[in-house]
Amino acid sequence: MSGQPPDDLTGDIIEQVNAALADLNITNDATRDAVAAGLKEALDALAAMGVSLEESETKGSPSVAVVEGGRAEDAPPSGGAPPDLHIAAPPETNDPSVTTRVLVSKSRMRPESSTATPPGRIALKAGTRQTILRALRARDYRIHCDVGALRILVDGQPLDTITAGQSIDVEGAMLQVSAAQTATGSYRRL
Repeated sequence: MSGQPPDDLTGDIIEQVNAALADLNITNDATRDAVAAGLKEALDALAAMGVSLEESETKGSPSVAVVEGGRAEDAPPSGGAPPDLHIAAPPETNDPSVTTRVLVSKSRMRPESSTATPPGRIALKAGTRQTILRALRARDYRIHCDVGALRILVDGQPLDTITAGQSIDVEGAMLQVSAAQTATGSYRRL
């Protein structure tokens, strides 16, 4: 191998990532291009380390064989303890016929599980309004009042008023808060 993964395999992997990004509604071209460039760089680095990304035909017999026996389909399960099973560590080998396959899966991080996204702050003077979200589609947010009282508006309609120490979970494409008197609080996307 020349230190570069085959273009068709790299293209397939990047297409899988682009499909996963589309499933997550990430349509920003700059973001998608940055992810694709980073992925291509990572694949090139793996190839430079000698990790083969090409599929190879299986050599020899399979390592798992189905044997006859066991419980009949209509028989109830036994009452004994389950067997003590574990996953064995893969053998270390420098065999060039062993290949590594890169699989891509999508996952969604919840903001409350990450310290990288601190809550947004609400600071209102008497008679003012603050927009928390203006989006094309509805999103879930938790709004918390620290001091005073916050009037919650969802998609332009008043929903509720919360006071110090209270919070409310709301969903909408346009979320706003207003205050009759000075009020502070926070908000976080759920």
